Amino acid sequence: MAVFRYTGKTRAGAAQRGEIEASDRASATAVLRQRQILVTSIRVKPKELKIKIPGFGNKITEQEVVIFTRQFATMIDAGLPLVQCLDILARQSENKEFARIIGQVKTDVESGDSFADALRKHPKAYSDFYVNMVEAGEAGGILDTILTRLAAYMEKAAALKSEVKGAMVYPAVIIGIAPHRCSVLTALCDSGLRRDVFQFWWDAPGTYPVCHVPERSRQRLHSVCHPPGGRAHLALQALL
Repeated sequence: MAVFRYTGKTRAGAAQRGEIEASDRASATAVLRQRQILVTSIRVKPKELKIKIPGFGNKITEQEVVIFTRQFATMIDAGLPLVQCLDILARQSENKEFARIIGQVKTDVESGDSFADALRKHPKAYSDFYVNMVEAGEAGGILDTILTRLAAYMEKAAALKSEVKGAMVYPAVIIGIAPHRCSVLTALCDSGLRRDVFQFWWDAPGTYPVCHVPERSRQRLHSVCHPPGGRAHLALQALL
């Protein structure tokens, strides 16, 4: 089946424009003629360019599966046929990928597969636990009850997972900033340690270093090392 875009006029002369799905152009024109639309132009709708990147796209969330399960259980309990329930849910889904999967499940069920076998072909949307529960519900004739309990279980599991993730935020932040804080503390302690060692070396009697100090630096050291006769003054005299 192809999609055709057409423009035309009604018998009253009103302009009409839209899309129609048909096997070929002649069939599409015949259908429009039956709708009393005089076709002025019709052409195949160009296919949209779709680029799929691994890891990106319409991801199916647990919440979407929970909503699907609850709605499906309600429809089954109301007495609607299984295929009709799947058709309604596929058209209502806003997630295109999930709608495609539900439509494929509907097609497989119409082909003779059980509901559980049709779900088993889509492990990204339905887990093994989910499929096994559906299979047990089909075998026992209590599919609506199983689906209701399954939806309640999935909601509780999602809430628990959310609480665990929230509780792990603080430890993750601490672990993330710990190396940076340790590096800062190490730098501060290292500078303080060097200062303390130099002060001890400077104040300890009989361990004064011998080095060449420029005249300007010696004058500055003389001015800051007071009072005369103190350890720093004597050490400066021995040094210079």
